[in-house]
Amino acid sequence: MSEIPKLSLKSLSKNDKEAINILSDALSDHGFFVITDHSIPHYLFDKAYEYSKKFFDLEVPIKIHIPLEKTLVQEVTPHLEKKQRLERLSQI
Repeated sequence: MSEIPKLSLKSLSKNDKEAINILSDALSDHGFFVITDHSIPHYLFDKAYEYSKKFFDLEVPIKIHIPLEKTLVQEVTPHLEKKQRLERLSQI
């Protein structure tokens, strides 16, 4: 079994040819990959997994009435805004 491909967001954003090839291979061979070199705080991933589990553990008749996109945006936005405020303060 092969390892999940890892791609640097910095390399991808620079259109690095090797990164683009790795991305192409990852999508055709695996269907997914891991992005590294990003500034997303780990606790947001934990929150996303937490809410995903809560959602998928619900019974289908309940799930079909939940506007998931709106719910996730409402939960994640305050965390992103807090991060941005902290970054601005650290630059002062």
